[in-house]
Amino acid sequence: QKTFDEALAFGEYVQPMKSDVAGILHDLRRQGKRVLFEGAQGALLDIDHGTYPYVTSSNTTVGGALAGAGVGADSIDYVLGIA
Repeated sequence: QKTFDEALAFGEYVQPMKSDVAGILHDLRRQGKRVLFEGAQGALLDIDHGTYPYVTSSNTTVGGALAGAGVGADSIDYVLGIA
């Protein structure tokens, strides 16, 4: 019961911080605003395109960033990769 009560209290604490990120991004795009996505790991660590077994557990390419944000490839104009 104690763990449940703590989890419930934490849920109430974070409730005001949650958002529909994909909806916000689509609204910004419709308004002509610019959005920057940043990745923290290189493509060779990508779970699908990396050098297995030296990979991370997620997609690190632009496709992974878009999928994670809920934005389609038709919503981007420019991709810059820095090594």
